[in-house]
Amino acid sequence: MTEVKRGPATSLGLSDVRRWLPWVGGLLGLLALAWVLRSFDVNRFRSILAGADLRWLVLVPLSILIDQLVRAWKWRQLLYPLRPIGVLRLFGTIVAGYLLAALIPLGFGTIARSWLVVRREELKLASVLATVALDRLTDGIVFACLVPLALLSVVFDGPRGGIRKEGWQGFM
Repeated sequence: MTEVKRGPATSLGLSDVRRWLPWVGGLLGLLALAWVLRSFDVNRFRSILAGADLRWLVLVPLSILIDQLVRAWKWRQLLYPLRPIGVLRLFGTIVAGYLLAALIPLGFGTIARSWLVVRREELKLASVLATVALDRLTDGIVFACLVPLALLSVVFDGPRGGIRKEGWQGFM
């Protein structure tokens, strides 16, 4: 049997593809960003930003950062029986999952962050996905408990146009 030799001009090796793949992904990301921002009004954005309160502009990303760090800590608690993993490492995988979810919807971000943990920590995918399911279940239970409390503090329009405030006063 004779061995067929492939030269560099005849085929691309796997290492060549891996080298160019991030650049292709980055270019596709830039093209998608340009398409999304094609009708973005920069002058209107500047005028809105000039009138904004800077305290709120700082508070929004700070609260998002704290929220995701708490999410990473909660996931760490669920993963701890399998293997202790640092909060910052899980924070990075969560953010990477959000990035993928922004590009490809339908839950691929959750699967990607689970896959990243499996690959980095050498765990079983089923076990990591089970912790994600538990995380979602606890989120749902907390949400189901907080919604009635939030509804009690809401002011509703009355049937005749007046304001009717039930809320906590209905219980006291």
